[in-house]
Amino acid sequence: FSPEGSAVFTPQLPPQLPPQVPPPVTIPVERVLFSCEKPIDREEMQKRLGIKNKKYFIESYLRPALKSGFLEMTIPDKANSPLQRYRLTEQGQQWLKEQRSGGDLSL
Repeated sequence: FSPEGSAVFTPQLPPQLPPQVPPPVTIPVERVLFSCEKPIDREEMQKRLGIKNKKYFIESYLRPALKSGFLEMTIPDKANSPLQRYRLTEQGQQWLKEQRSGGDLSL
């Protein structure tokens, strides 16, 4: 209250959110990203990485790469389409470029 008896309103600012920092890239995700300079299907990607077990590849490599935001499906509404390919997102392309130039965006 102010001395005159009326309430004084002090506006509160919303808390500041930390800047968006990309999550660290795990080794399996890194391997996927380096294999996807151009759109590629799962089978070819798996072959390039030398992984024979499809379920293991999907759970340990492909899904984490998709969740990272660095990789995307070319046909998102049809995950199981035989025409499905995977490509780097803009963020993935930037990450790959930084890695090749010696930088590191995963800090």
